[in-house]
Amino acid sequence: MYYDYPEVPAAYTASGQYLLGEDLLVAPVTQPVDADSGTAEVEVWLPPGEWLDTARGERLWGNRLLRREYLLAEVPVFVRAGTVIPGQAAPQRLRPGSYPELLATI
Repeated sequence: MYYDYPEVPAAYTASGQYLLGEDLLVAPVTQPVDADSGTAEVEVWLPPGEWLDTARGERLWGNRLLRREYLLAEVPVFVRAGTVIPGQAAPQRLRPGSYPELLATI
C-alpha cells in the first residue's frame, strides 16, 4: 500500500493487504478465527475515495482504517466505486479456445 500511497502514514501499517491493479484492494484473512463466532477480525486501510465491500455489498468511504469480521473462507475484496469488472453469469462452456482473446491476455 505504501508504494501507491507513500505520503499517507496509514499505508505503512496496512500489512497483508494489497492493491490488485488500481481499483481492487484485497485484504486476506490471516488472523485465527474466534471459536464462538467462526470469524476473524481483519484490519483494512481504505485509500481515499468511495469503495464497495464485495463480501457485504456495502459502500464505504476511504482514507480510514476499518476493523471488520470475516469468515476464514472469505477473501475481503474492496472495489473502487465506478470500476468495471467484466464477468459472465452462468457460463455454459469454458473449454480452452472458447475465448481466445481473453485467454491471450492473461
